[in-house]
Amino acid sequence: MIVSSGEAKKAQQAIGKCEKAIKLAILAFALSFMAQDVLERRIRSLISEMASELPKTLEIKAYAEGMARSAALWVKILGKPMREKVIVAKALNPSLPKDPIKLIEKTAKMAPTTIETEDLRTELHKRVMKVAQDEPLAIPSQSTKPIDAWGEAEIEVRHGEQMKMVDSWEALDGDLGLISVHLNCSDRCSPDQGKIISKSLPAIDSDFWTGKTVDGKKVYSWPAMHARTDKYGYHNFIIDGFNCRHEIKPYEKGDIIKKPPKAVTSEISENEGIMRQSERKLRRQWQAYEMLAKTDPVASAKMKKAWDSGIKSYEAFALQSGLDPQEWRCKTA
Repeated sequence: MIVSSGEAKKAQQAIGKCEKAIKLAILAFALSFMAQDVLERRIRSLISEMASELPKTLEIKAYAEGMARSAALWVKILGKPMREKVIVAKALNPSLPKDPIKLIEKTAKMAPTTIETEDLRTELHKRVMKVAQDEPLAIPSQSTKPIDAWGEAEIEVRHGEQMKMVDSWEALDGDLGLISVHLNCSDRCSPDQGKIISKSLPAIDSDFWTGKTVDGKKVYSWPAMHARTDKYGYHNFIIDGFNCRHEIKPYEKGDIIKKPPKAVTSEISENEGIMRQSERKLRRQWQAYEMLAKTDPVASAKMKKAWDSGIKSYEAFALQSGLDPQEWRCKTA
């Protein structure tokens, strides 16, 4: 079952709330005579508000800097080019209404010779959709490039929880621990499920074996396993890995954990991956629905209808797969 940490949910909802508010502010800027410095102050204020709402255990600077970079891109795609077109339209036609929807409806009916673009609404729709499909970034200090803020928040929260669990185990008496086994396991973690590990013994080979056995089972070196990094420099393996849900408990004589069949493991992991993809698609549809509501009610209604249909399919798939649907992941706020 998917278990969503309360901290991860808090972080992702703060990110979605900020994203939504910034995009709507940029859209308002594009369709009005709002000064650019006013927009910039609004964006900074929204990012500051997001930072105050994020769990303090996160690398908050990473999300603030990532959102600022995303906002600059959204201004470049939607804010500035559409603003220039609207200014030209209003200059040529002082009687144009200030209300965004009425403005777009009226300019769409004007003759092409009256305005530089043949259809201002078509251009706006294209740019709104492009911005709506773009998810905000995070720029973690340990990363070489910006990454998806939603995914990073969950990874960071879960990793923090994992490290607290490891610290608690390491503080206990006794040297040996046992790594748990679960069905929803990645190829990254599967080889190390169910292993007996030592807090203190070093590894003597590339498999991290300590040369010792207990109850006829090999004992592996936790320090050596914990020190591993992938080709990108991340400690992305069992316990340390992104979204890993394995646990360590003190080893007790006679403990036996059987690994689940690989076919079952792969099927469940794949289904959860499908859910993550569906949630992202639904989030983008919801964002488009909310933005288009400001400029094109007809297109907005169609997008909402598509979202309603998609959320029903999402919920049905989750329940059929034995997973928990989490509708809050399917909206930006």
